[in-house]
Amino acid sequence: MKHDINKRKKNIIFKLSFFQFYTVLYFTAHILFLIIIDEFTGFAPDELNYLNTFNILYDGSIDLNAIPGWGNSEQLFLQILYAPAKLLTYLGLSSLLSLRILSFMFSYFTVYILYFQLLRNTSLRKKYLLYVFFMPTIFMWTSLALKESFIFFNIIIIFYLISRIFISNNLLFPGLYIIALTSLFLIKNYLYMAVLLACFITIIIMLSLSRNLWSKYLILAICTIMPAVVFPVKSVESLTALKLFVGHVEAKFEDRNIPQINEDHLQSNIPQINEDHLQSNIPQINKVESCGEVDILINKPGTPSLVKSIYNKLTDLLWYDGCQSDRVEPLKFNSDTNFIKKIMFFIVYPIPFQNNGSLSLNFISIESFIWYFFYGLFLYNLLCLFKRMYIINYVIVFQLTLVAILLLIYGLFNENLGTAIRHKSVILIILLGFLSNFRKSPKAF
Repeated sequence: MKHDINKRKKNIIFKLSFFQFYTVLYFTAHILFLIIIDEFTGFAPDELNYLNTFNILYDGSIDLNAIPGWGNSEQLFLQILYAPAKLLTYLGLSSLLSLRILSFMFSYFTVYILYFQLLRNTSLRKKYLLYVFFMPTIFMWTSLALKESFIFFNIIIIFYLISRIFISNNLLFPGLYIIALTSLFLIKNYLYMAVLLACFITIIIMLSLSRNLWSKYLILAICTIMPAVVFPVKSVESLTALKLFVGHVEAKFEDRNIPQINEDHLQSNIPQINEDHLQSNIPQINKVESCGEVDILINKPGTPSLVKSIYNKLTDLLWYDGCQSDRVEPLKFNSDTNFIKKIMFFIVYPIPFQNNGSLSLNFISIESFIWYFFYGLFLYNLLCLFKRMYIINYVIVFQLTLVAILLLIYGLFNENLGTAIRHKSVILIILLGFLSNFRKSPKAF
């Protein structure tokens, strides 16, 4: 008995020491990264959209629809979400740095919840999966002033709150669940719609297996639909956009009653421009004009020399031709491409050790090995689930359904797999949630 107590104490110390080490490593890495890149925004140019929104957010009423990035959101929600960053600006930090600190803090909260779930539900060996947050793309997106950290946090907290709703009668958890769903809806409305659809599909599946917990399913259904009830106009807009995408509806010019323009009249009324005068008054741009957006921003004046040096080294190492005119274009799909093929490319792309069309994609291709490992781990645990080595519960079925829905969405709508890389990060977080929710306990929910 005494031996068991000592062993338990050692295990507790080991758990704490692991997370303490992880925490120190996490904050050190993120802070060093932010010091190195300074005010550089070339890794994610849309950072500037969120920065501009933040700078005017507290100055009075603003039209979010006129600002890229937060068109579906609400000003009050953003004021609450960005409040910690606003406090940091009062301490003398720049707006950009404050937003970046807020971003990696939300990511840290996500890691903490996942770690707690891993300790509660599954093998301690899986805690090493948390190092996936140091993957270059995940690390970068959670360091910059983007939406990804908020999305990751909301997805994981939703999984956690669903599990608490099933094992507790405390009304606090349904209330927090509604808040988390509303937050997700105002950050990425299509993700909320996917969660809503996954919720009802999962309820149907679980009720077909057993009706013992029908009251819990009813509570969950009511809570899940609440954000759509609170914001009916935004919900209709989201569903309309989804219908347009699914139906591949294209707006034709002839359907819009646009008056026809006489080409001869148009040409005769356009003032002629002197080409020599035009060229003499435009600042000359060097060779980077034919490069990608990152190439241009890297070569802008004011970019930290260390960033330039690292970038130039990477262009030599990662099968990238830089600003060569014959460089390979990133893979794109047209609307006629079979969506199964799109899904398969979405899963395996970018391919390691080949030129995928840009420096960033070639760099990201190294991460594909981590992805392939995760796919294998996912399939192994899925097999264990079918062999009933783990308990099948609502949360696990919901996560699997959500992954299937998102793969369908990304397969249908992604025209450029370069941008799909960020969408894959959402799938990764769901997989982490999936792997952290296995329970060998006989108590199912």
